[in-house]
Amino acid sequence: VVCAASMEPPFPFYIVRAQGREARIEKHALRLPEGAAAHDGHIHSHFGYCAEDVRPASAIERARMLGLSGITCVEHAGQIYLTREEFWGTAHIEDPGILRRARAEGRDRMAAFRREMAAYRSDFVRLGLEVEADRTGGLTLLPEDADGWDTLLGGIHWLPRDMPAATQKQ
Repeated sequence: VVCAASMEPPFPFYIVRAQGREARIEKHALRLPEGAAAHDGHIHSHFGYCAEDVRPASAIERARMLGLSGITCVEHAGQIYLTREEFWGTAHIEDPGILRRARAEGRDRMAAFRREMAAYRSDFVRLGLEVEADRTGGLTLLPEDADGWDTLLGGIHWLPRDMPAATQKQ
């Protein structure tokens, strides 16, 4: 099998299935066909603690190379408000008041995230936040920060520590 260069568009790859003396070769491509309406709605940024090496410019470039119709850059709201230790310790789930305290103390990065990411907004790039439900059922997002986004993406990464079981003993 002679393979095309996998580092050039359309980024081909092959699956070879061999069984006994028989072989089947399937050619695939990472690049989507022209006109495909595929949008990646969950791309993180360097503002997140879980994806610090992700940069919007390189994500946009890669999405265009792969033939996507657009992307949405979202970041965990909890990671923008809190320190790494607070977030990974689930403070945004267990202590809903911590978001307001972080804002009052000037520790959150929401204004910086909005300002920096606004430069990337276009017909191709949408912006949003990934939010969760805290222990009271509220969003991990201050009300004044809810407007101005193309999307608010809901996620469940943790449940409150003392949440009751979903089923009752018989």
